[in-house]
Amino acid sequence: MINQHVVFKQCLAERMYFIREGVVEVLADDEKKLIRFLSKGAYFGEIGVLLEPYKHSCSVVTRTATLLYFVKADKMREILNEFPQQLK
Repeated sequence: MINQHVVFKQCLAERMYFIREGVVEVLADDEKKLIRFLSKGAYFGEIGVLLEPYKHSCSVVTRTATLLYFVKADKMREILNEFPQQLK
């Protein structure tokens, strides 16, 4: 989907996303300031997954047809508990 919000600023962060295909924009300041573009291989939402509870500091919007994978926060914390060396 194009021009679809994936993350809304100030909403509770519950997932970490991985971009398989496509391009997203990371937007701040009421979606008027472009922070960066992210594309295939990039990820976002990691801060919200690691620091609970946490609200998103930016919005993320798809700009091309995009395929995303995600991991829910509780599952990511479970994985990191099994592999604590990954937190370093």
